[in-house]
Amino acid sequence: MSGGKIGRPRGRSGNTKQKIFETAIPMFMKKGYDNVSIDDICGKMGLTKGAFYAHYKSKDQLVVERILAADSHYREEIFPRLAAMNSVSDKLKLFCHLVFEHMEILGKNVIRTAYLIQIGHNAKLSGQMTEKRELYRIVEELIQEGQARREFRENSSSTDLTQVVMHNIRGLIYNWCLPSSQFSLLEAGEEMTEVLCSGLKAS
Repeated sequence: MSGGKIGRPRGRSGNTKQKIFETAIPMFMKKGYDNVSIDDICGKMGLTKGAFYAHYKSKDQLVVERILAADSHYREEIFPRLAAMNSVSDKLKLFCHLVFEHMEILGKNVIRTAYLIQIGHNAKLSGQMTEKRELYRIVEELIQEGQARREFRENSSSTDLTQVVMHNIRGLIYNWCLPSSQFSLLEAGEEMTEVLCSGLKAS
């Protein structure tokens, strides 16, 4: 069947879904989300639109899954790297650095689309990108560890402090995604986390 269209997957549907994902995301990153259609993705793969819709309801869903896949990366690949560090401030700084590094790899086109989804472009999908995400959980775990070790202030709850940290992280990434931005996300992120960790320190 070489050169022919792939119809609705049978038996190996998981492989087809993964291939759609692995084909579409680099196209978004290279050409821009708005410049890539479902027809373009299907054409590159030799796939029917029916087969695409058997796995994804929209392009937006692809982006959401990419962001949630990043959360798995944070938990499985990044978080274990922090275990050997003594200072919780240093753990938080490294974690944020690696998150910003991963954002740069994903690219502004994918992140911009994720923000559009989260602010209501697609209400159903925005519900998947909430404070229950692994990204929030890891930050709160670090805050809780810092409080337990009397390294971080205890006059605010770990949930409130997590919100402060996450608002700053997301705000910086949002500003980086603006068309007019010219700054390095990694450099700005290092400055920001230094200030955040100073504010978190127990008096």
